[in-house]
Amino acid sequence: MNCIAFAINIKGRQLSQFKNFTFNSMVKFNGSYLGANNFGIFELTGDLDDTAKILAELELVMTDMGIKNPKRLRYVYVGFETDQDLLLTVTVNESTVRTYTIKANKTAQQRTRVPIGRDIYGRYWSFRISNPSGQRFALDSIDVLPIIRNEFNVSI
Repeated sequence: MNCIAFAINIKGRQLSQFKNFTFNSMVKFNGSYLGANNFGIFELTGDLDDTAKILAELELVMTDMGIKNPKRLRYVYVGFETDQDLLLTVTVNESTVRTYTIKANKTAQQRTRVPIGRDIYGRYWSFRISNPSGQRFALDSIDVLPIIRNEFNVSI
């Protein structure tokens, strides 16, 4: 069954999307999260979905970083907490896609730099972070320092 559910954080204006989510309603009741469907009411707890690990990803909106020129990135700096490696997928101009490993060097909060291939550049960039092993992770920051290319397409 292919189901999609959306959750909206009204205060922060943040949208979350859940795939294969079979509940038709949810509630936080007495400090517990409950989901309901045609088979009953279920408490949502633990790090597993039944017996499967929960895969997650965060995709940031495509951006030109406020700079119209094409640009390259040497590194993406990621602040995070997890006990296993994550994946960083970089998309440039909606066509060039590269995936890099974010090495988890310790279990506490950490910051690492991910080298980006010198062969990719463009105006628009997007970043996606995922947990291929289904581990818990917390993301603190994603920072870049663009290298601006002196190319500029003139529009009339």
